[in-house]
Amino acid sequence: MVQTAPISGQHPAYWRAGVPNVFEDAYFNFQFARALSYASFGGAALGECFVAANSIKGGDFDSWRSAWTVIAERVERLAGEAEHSKYRASAAARYLRAYNYYRAAEFLISHKDPLKRKVFLKAQNCFRKSLTLTVDYVGTPVRIPYGKATLPGYFLRPEGHKIKRPTLINHGGGDGSNEECLFLGAMGALRRGYNCLIFDGPGQRGALYEDPANVYRSDYEVVIKAVVDFTLAQPGIDSGRLALIGWSLGGYTAARGAAHDSRIKALILSAPLIDLYRVLASAYLVGQNANSKIEDFDIPPEKLAEIIQALYDKQIPIVRFGMDQSQWILGGDTILDFLRLYQKFRLDDDEIKKIQCPTLCLTGTDEGPEQQRQLGIFKAAMTAPCEVHVFTSDLGAELHCEINNQVYAQEVIFDWLQDTMRVA
Repeated sequence: MVQTAPISGQHPAYWRAGVPNVFEDAYFNFQFARALSYASFGGAALGECFVAANSIKGGDFDSWRSAWTVIAERVERLAGEAEHSKYRASAAARYLRAYNYYRAAEFLISHKDPLKRKVFLKAQNCFRKSLTLTVDYVGTPVRIPYGKATLPGYFLRPEGHKIKRPTLINHGGGDGSNEECLFLGAMGALRRGYNCLIFDGPGQRGALYEDPANVYRSDYEVVIKAVVDFTLAQPGIDSGRLALIGWSLGGYTAARGAAHDSRIKALILSAPLIDLYRVLASAYLVGQNANSKIEDFDIPPEKLAEIIQALYDKQIPIVRFGMDQSQWILGGDTILDFLRLYQKFRLDDDEIKKIQCPTLCLTGTDEGPEQQRQLGIFKAAMTAPCEVHVFTSDLGAELHCEINNQVYAQEVIFDWLQDTMRVA
């Protein structure tokens, strides 16, 4: 996720409703809010999260990893005890929380450290154990054919696979995983009687751990086509009610996919991205100077690379993470390499006009001026029906991907889908 909070650290004007002010670093607070917010969908417990927070020093990646690992291991152990005692519901709930805590622990480990994959596999194992034990829905790991390889994902559905249901294809962005999408939309879908397919495409965690060369590609319509092909071949799919949602960088990849696939009947973007390079430039420049202007974001990649390198040398946490993550998901050896790769992620007006399904655009007031500018361009270019919902701080929902109030965000999404796809 791209976070546009001041990268120099805490700023009094930044703290709004829904953002716990726990650490002396804005990015750590954002990531803490991310882990804590999943409590609404069974992915966290307030007390457990604050036990972890007590051992974390803001800006210290090792303390972040250690604290979340400790609480994850405790909850996983309790899950195992419940499973052994045949307390199925308690075991499923605990494994799901342990997944999220391992996810948080893995998040800030460098992709160059072998420990990252080990922690990821612990998280994945807990997630899958939860799926086998839950009585609330049916979840199955799947392999999606993709060229000569496959992509990892899960097909989730309510009980009763013989019933044809509306279906949501759900994917995240550059720093998430398909398992995390259970909290970002899939749980809301299941509670409303939808099937849901969550997946990791090229450049996303599950795919990269299997093949480090399977990095992001800008022509993501190739990926979305493969995922739609697979989804429509599953039992219980109402092909006339197939929706696609993309979070964060998914605001580009989902839009790109829908522009080339008429089988998608409804599209949700949080938020639309038409020029990834400019969004990243805005994040770094605004973080360095809050008075940066829209025209500053046209900065050449060579100059932006110099600015980012200077910030990286200062060991600013969000910049350290961003550089490591960019190298992992895109490839390239230098800052300039992946800035040039980011420049390929663009949607022009002609591409946007190809989207023929009704579209819902979500944005938070904290997204920043460049993201809001791109939303305006996207909406103006759309020829299909296009609605915009702006989330604000009065309900604590203003952050990137509405991460601090996903409950409200999913209410908006599924109310819109109910009207758009005539879901009962």
